[in-house]
Amino acid sequence: MHRFLLVASVFVSLFNAGCVNEIYADEIRWTNSPQIAVDNAYGSGRMILISVHASSCQFCKKMEQEVWRDPDVEQIVNRDFVPLKINEQEHSELIQKLEVTSYPTTFIFSTDRVLLARLDGFISSTDLKSIIERLKSKTATAPIRAIN
Repeated sequence: MHRFLLVASVFVSLFNAGCVNEIYADEIRWTNSPQIAVDNAYGSGRMILISVHASSCQFCKKMEQEVWRDPDVEQIVNRDFVPLKINEQEHSELIQKLEVTSYPTTFIFSTDRVLLARLDGFISSTDLKSIIERLKSKTATAPIRAIN
């Protein structure tokens, strides 16, 4: 009990000092509900970014650590996208419809659910930011497909 109070006290102190807010301020605000993602995209005019992962996938874990936690990626995704994270256990029917055969796979859809990009495998934060910029500047005339 004393340990819990000590941990709670430290957390409250960090929160009041602004440290916790800084740590989590830009964390990607994922949803795991495809319907919520579609509704939010339609309501906000933002694109949908889907991250498909598997619990046993090492490259998925690498992507989580190196890409989705990159401060620039966090900022871009939270500003320009409705982020949806799905996994093979909870969303097998959707994953089958998307024809996912490897993990991780990242999709970018327009607000009206038109596929803009499909990125199979691990993709670096630098490459992801470049693809997003191409999509935003409309220099991509056909859906982008990258396979790593």
